[in-house]
Amino acid sequence: MQNELAQKKGSMENQPEKLNVPDDYSRTITSLIKKNHEFLSSHQEIRWYFVWNDDISIYGASTSIGLAINKKAAITSIQEGNKLELEYFLMHEIRHCFQKEVIDDYKKTGKSVVDSAIVEQWIKEKSHYQSAKNPDGSVNEAYFAQDCEMDAYAYSFAIMKYKYGDKANGLYLPESYKTSQEFRIIIDGWAKTFRQSRKR
Repeated sequence: MQNELAQKKGSMENQPEKLNVPDDYSRTITSLIKKNHEFLSSHQEIRWYFVWNDDISIYGASTSIGLAINKKAAITSIQEGNKLELEYFLMHEIRHCFQKEVIDDYKKTGKSVVDSAIVEQWIKEKSHYQSAKNPDGSVNEAYFAQDCEMDAYAYSFAIMKYKYGDKANGLYLPESYKTSQEFRIIIDGWAKTFRQSRKR
């Protein structure tokens, strides 16, 4: 299975799979979100739903109605005993949900819990969003250069490192982030925040 979050962006606005009755997979997703509640903003409510996409490299996406999760990708990760990757993906996309909330609030009030310059950059990127893949299927490096993507990767990776230590080292990171001082600074900042929050 391709475990690259970089290739997750696809058509996730397709028809949601009908799941009126909870199953083991939906319970797993709900459980992972609850277990990470301490890392979410105080007002953040996660609305999510399953969709089906045969491309299991596409894990999901933040959409206009919530967090779309590719059930086939989730099933594959769970069956292969790779819940760590699934949790990593969830935190990555939940961060995108947070970004959307921040942008919406900023547009309405002109205020934000995030630095206004960063929010302005997110808005700019969202209006000219770079997909993970080029039309020919190759990796689009411009995707990783976006602040909104670096923010989401850093946030989710910092959580996994904080919770699981060296076990998180096998999770996917773009090559450009591995040598990025900016990315490391963001990771260290989150780690400090998490430690301080735990002491309270």
